[in-house]
Amino acid sequence: MRLKNVTLVQLRTFLSLVRNESFTKAGQDLAVSPATVTSQIKQLEDALETRLLFRTTRSVKLTDAGAVLARQATKILHLIEATLDFLDHFQRHVRMACAIPRTAKVIHHDL
Repeated sequence: MRLKNVTLVQLRTFLSLVRNESFTKAGQDLAVSPATVTSQIKQLEDALETRLLFRTTRSVKLTDAGAVLARQATKILHLIEATLDFLDHFQRHVRMACAIPRTAKVIHHDL
């Protein structure tokens, strides 16, 4: 299977829609208009070449493919967040490790 052009914004929008069960509420959750939510979901469905939702004027329900994507997208976003947290932690330790020798050199020099 070839890699699809799916963005993190689309996945976040999709998960917000799943959580809120409403384009309007998902838009409020993400601080965007319901039209933007609709556009992101359409782009996601087009990229994946599959329907993810059953829509009516009053409800949003997941298709089987939508349910699979919701589970996997949740895992993907959690993994990305954990990776970014790890990198942030790693960078702080690298900065601290670099700062310690400089501090020791200054102290040694002053003696």
